[in-house]
Amino acid sequence: MPFSFTQTLRAALCLGYLGLIGSTPQDRKIAPAAQVTVRSGDTLTGIARRLNVSRQAILDLNNGLEASRLRIGQKIKIPSSTQESSKTAKDKFSLLPSKQSLPSLPSSEVSPQLVSINLLGVAPSNSDSDPSWTSTRRLFTKIKNATLDTVDLLWPVETRTISSAWGPRIRSATVKLSNGIKKRIRYQGSHQGIDLTALTGTNVYAAMDGTVERVGRDRKLGNYIVINHGNGFETIYGHHKRNLVQRGDEVVRGQKIAEVGRTGNATGPHLHFEFHAEGVPHNPLSYLNDQEEIPSELQARNAEIGRSTKKNNF
Repeated sequence: MPFSFTQTLRAALCLGYLGLIGSTPQDRKIAPAAQVTVRSGDTLTGIARRLNVSRQAILDLNNGLEASRLRIGQKIKIPSSTQESSKTAKDKFSLLPSKQSLPSLPSSEVSPQLVSINLLGVAPSNSDSDPSWTSTRRLFTKIKNATLDTVDLLWPVETRTISSAWGPRIRSATVKLSNGIKKRIRYQGSHQGIDLTALTGTNVYAAMDGTVERVGRDRKLGNYIVINHGNGFETIYGHHKRNLVQRGDEVVRGQKIAEVGRTGNATGPHLHFEFHAEGVPHNPLSYLNDQEEIPSELQARNAEIGRSTKKNNF
């Protein structure tokens, strides 16, 4: 009886493990354990995750392979995950001097805490009858054991032009004094995402696979979408001209979910993009993939989204 692909892959991985015995880190090289055929919608990152190997190991094994130019039917060699992890771990430890100690991580990374996002005004002025909107902190699902080293975000717009960076910044507001006079004040605020400049109507893409958790309209964010990616990870997209998904929809990485606009308090057309881990905002630039492009098959599908449907068009 012929073996299935899964059985063949498992046998190859076992053989790869046996090959480690009696060899030194210097002698070992990442050898192919199997070969896969690129299917419609495949990306290199997706293949690596599916087979539990690193994206870089696949690139190292396949000379000349371009992650952004995969073709349907293309053959790709897959390294043994056992070989790769064993070699990487031993090589890394051998580089550490015996008396060198590892630096401690900042406390904010060791024990992440939920932070208020009132400055962004994420809680919508016209909520969708969900009591969880009574607190902006409840917007984010707190899930333990999120691992930031596994995050790989797709750029949500193709322009990749940042008009406002993540982090502290000076804000301004008009306040009314006790004598009735209005005054413009400036204060130190915090930008918990990045703003990406793009023309009105530009496609907005899901940064990772996930489930649409919130879709609505907010006084500051305008038309917005929140996607839950599991493991405590969530992304937020705001100021859309229109939203093209609904709450509960399953979306895939690179799928068109909205169109760029200038709704809410936006002064010009752009996308506001945030990345949160366990409710804590992180700079998206640290996790965005600068090389990956959307597969041509998904681009064709995205071209049809929004033509015949106008979901959540505010």
